[in-house]
Amino acid sequence: MQDSFDKVVESSFMYSDISNLKIEEQNWYNRLLITVSYYVLYFVDSNRTQLFNSKTTIRNWWEAYNKNRLEEIHHIIKEFENESYFSFHLPNRVIETETLSEVVIGITGLIPENFEEDSLYLIEGLVDLSSTEIDFFNFINIQDSQAISNGFRVQKVFFERFKNFIDTGEFEESDYGNPIPIYVDNSMLVSLNDITLKTIPINENAESFSQMMFNVWKLSEYRNRLSKKNRVENEWLEEIEKEYGTDIQRYLDKVETTEEFKNNIKEFLEGKFTFSNNEIIDTLTDYLVLMNDE
Repeated sequence: MQDSFDKVVESSFMYSDISNLKIEEQNWYNRLLITVSYYVLYFVDSNRTQLFNSKTTIRNWWEAYNKNRLEEIHHIIKEFENESYFSFHLPNRVIETETLSEVVIGITGLIPENFEEDSLYLIEGLVDLSSTEIDFFNFINIQDSQAISNGFRVQKVFFERFKNFIDTGEFEESDYGNPIPIYVDNSMLVSLNDITLKTIPINENAESFSQMMFNVWKLSEYRNRLSKKNRVENEWLEEIEKEYGTDIQRYLDKVETTEEFKNNIKEFLEGKFTFSNNEIIDTLTDYLVLMNDE
C-alpha cells in the first residue's frame, strides 16, 4: 500500500513529509503479523484461555520461534555440507512478509557452466528443507566473500516434489514452484554475515540480455496463469503482452546474439515459441558465462 502511495506522489506533489508515518505504519504492520502468527501457530492449540503481559509474551515467543526455524535450517545445511563439495554461508534471519517467509543462503562451489547438474545435486542434498516452515529459499553464489549478482530461488513446494520423487520414483511435472533466476542486491545480503556485493564493470550487453530474459520469464508466467477465456484476465493479458513485448524487443535490439536466438524471441512474442523455466535459466547462465570469458 505504501509503495502504491509513493507512486501516486511521484506523479503529483508531496505536501508534507510522511516518512515517519510510514515507518510507524510498518512497525504496526509487523506487530500485527507477529500477533496473528502467535495466535494461529501457538495460542489456538494451547490450553490458554487468557493472555497476560501480551506484548512481552508474544515477542519472546516470536524470537524463540524464529531461532528454532533458523537452527533447523542450519542443521540441514551443515549435514549436507559435510558430505558435499559445496560450502555454505548460513542465513542470520528469516525474512517475513505479510503472507510468506524466505531465507537467503550463500553457496560457494557452484560452477555456472555446470549449473543444471550442480543445482540438482544441491536440491537433492537439501531436500529436507521441505519439512521446514519457510516458503522460499534464495541461493546466492559466493566467491571470496563476495556475492555474484545473479542467483536463483527455489520454492518449498519444489523441495516437496523432489522428496516425493526420491521416496516414490515419480516426479510431478509442473512449472509451478520451479527454480527461477533472481537478481541479487545489497538488501538481500543483510541476511548473510560478512558478505558484500561484488562490484564489476557494467557490461551493457550482459545487462540488456539479463533484463530481456527476466521479462521473458515474467511474460511466460502471466501467459501460464491468466486465462484467455476470462474476459477480465484476457484484457489484462493483452495489456501485459504490449508492455513486456515492447521492453523485450527494445532489449533484443541492443544485445549481441545469434540470428537463430533472435528469431526464437520474435516467435515467443508472437506466441509461436515457448521457454520453460529451466531453459530460461540455462540460456541466461550460458550467456553470462560467455560474456565473462570475453
